[in-house]
Parts: sequence; C-alpha cells; structure tokens
Amino acid sequence: MAEYMKQNNITIDTLLTERSDVHVVNTLCWFNELGGKQRKSKLFLLKTHVSATFPQFSKMSNISDSPLIKSFTRCLNLNIITKARYDEIWDIEILFKYIRSTIFSSQQDKQLLEMTLLVCYSTARMTELQRMTIDEITMGKDIFTISTVIKKSNNVRNEKITLLQRNSQLCPVLALKHQLKTRSMLEINGDSLFWNFDKQVPASSYFCNIILTCIFRNSGINPPYNDPSIRHASMTKLRSSEASVTDVNAFSRHILTSNIVDTFYFRPGK
Repeated sequence: MAEYMKQNNITIDTLLTERSDVHVVNTLCWFNELGGKQRKSKLFLLKTHVSATFPQFSKMSNISDSPLIKSFTRCLNLNIITKARYDEIWDIEILFKYIRSTIFSSQQDKQLLEMTLLVCYSTARMTELQRMTIDEITMGKDIFTISTVIKKSNNVRNEKITLLQRNSQLCPVLALKHQLKTRSMLEINGDSLFWNFDKQVPASSYFCNIILTCIFRNSGINPPYNDPSIRHASMTKLRSSEASVTDVNAFSRHILTSNIVDTFYFRPGK
C-alpha cells in the first residue's frame, strides 16, 4: 500500500479524508497486475489488513462493507474458502435411542437432557444456550417461547425459539418443565437457564460444549463428531424428510434466503 501511494503521490490525509475504498481497490488492481507466485495470498493479506486498519482512522468506518471492495473481491475470488465440517453426518435417531433407554435422575442429568433436546429441536448454538435466561421464557399451555440473541461480527439479531409440548419422552418442553420445577427448590442466585452445578456459576458456552460431548460419547457417537454436530444432524434429518431450505432456515434462525444449510449442514450418510 505504501509503495502504491508513493508512486501515485497519494498522501495520508488524502487517503483518510476521501473514499478510502477507491484507493484500496486501485491498490489491489495495481498489485494484481504485478503478478508473482504468491500474488493471491498477498492480495488477500493486503485486503484483510487495510480493511481492519482503515476504519480506525478513515471517515469510512465500514470500509469492509464497501460494495466496491466486495465486488472486486468476488471478481478475483479473494473470499475465504470454507467447507463443511463433516463429509457426512450421523443419524440423529442414534441419540434419541440412547435418551429413550436412559434414566436422567440427578439435577445435572435433567439439565443435560433438556439442553440436548433443546439443541435437537431448535438447533440452538452453544452461545445461545449460554445467554438464555429464565426471564426470557414465555410459558403457555402447550407452548414455550424462549427469546434468544444471535451475534455474528457486529450484527446482533433477536430471535425466538418456539417449542410445542408433546406427549413424548423426547419432548423438550416437558424436560424444561421438570428441570425448572426441580431447580426452583434449589438456592441458585441468578436467572441463567443453564447452570454449572459443580462451580455454582452460570453455564458458559464451553461448559455446554463439554457436557453435551459426554452424552455424545455415551450414546456411541465417536470422534470426529462433537456437540455442534447435533445441529448438523437435526438439519440433515429435516432436509432428508423433504423440508425446504427456507423452512430449515427459519427453524435454525438463519437468514431465509441463505444457502448455508445445504452448503455446510446437510450431509446425509451414504
């Protein structure tokens, strides 16, 4: 960037007071024309660096969201290449079979059951579980609604998880009712929905990860699968049952027009 500015007599003041994204794209074009074996990796590093640095000084605080930079990035294929975590996913019935054959008696076990069923029937993220509070639960006769927050980068979305009560051993509403009833008899300070009973503190996303992995291993699901794969298994089950992408996006609280479900989550076994 400094070399391009020197060759074109661009001062720091000019760079920071005018449209910074124009100068960024011009620099990327100039660097691209130079070629070289590591051209693409260096272009990516340059784009990443200036996008992170310029907002601290430039009048364009959202330079990374510039349509000009995004368009140029697509043209040169500079976006980060990602792939699905798993080539294929396990059948969620394996976990359901284990739950049906297991007695969850302790408070910790009852909480684990509720957490597992909640992830199965709402595809809740670990960070969502961490943020859930008892005050955010609305209880109807047969319907529970849980307010939740999804944070991604600087974007925050308020969402709602709606659960219907069913007369089933796998009903998350019944599991939640039993857990809340038992918990009300304990002296717990705080309204976090999930609790680390060993340390007597609200459950962290890491804690949720650890205990969900335990039920995973007990049900016979082995590495490389871990707790986030419950979400993969749930969405794969829905798509395999001919649920539309839009329906699964709504269920999993993704943007309705997103293709993320089929790109990263829908991985039926062969």
